[in-house]
Amino acid sequence: MIAIGPFGCMPNRLAESILSEIMTPADRLAAAAGDPRLSTILTGMGDLPFLAIESDGAPFPQITTARLEAFCLQARRLHERMQQF
Repeated sequence: MIAIGPFGCMPNRLAESILSEIMTPADRLAAAAGDPRLSTILTGMGDLPFLAIESDGAPFPQITTARLEAFCLQARRLHERMQQF
């Protein structure tokens, strides 16, 4: 999940704080308790891929680009794991 919003946007920051709390391994396994396939996929994985970006229209700095690349790697790993099951 990617949350993109304007720089200094309070609703975007609120969404970021809520989503960063619920994307943890314990919460996602609790949500997947009724689905054995999903539980199998999520077991052993770290946090789900999540990235919050604030933008003022300027090009992203290197740190944001690096965070985006890390997010893409996490999403690819999750996708590959989902294909196995």
